Amino acid sequence: MALPTVRLGGERMMLAAAKLGDRLELPSQRVNLLLAELGWIERKGSNWYPTPQGQALGARPRSRSTNGTNST
Repeated sequence: MALPTVRLGGERMMLAAAKLGDRLELPSQRVNLLLAELGWIERKGSNWYPTPQGQALGARPRSRSTNGTNST
């Protein structure tokens, strides 16, 4: 999933759909669909990736470690 960035207290941080959903009280699946509707991410297979528009807004693809866990 693409990670949107936000500024909190002057600090820039990345948010995954689950964290963003927690703040908005929405399931992460719904957040992904909303971000896709905005044209910021797109689904490829079972993963989400930032579109050029999303990248222009600061979204970055989420990297995966060799053991399959997510990292930012």
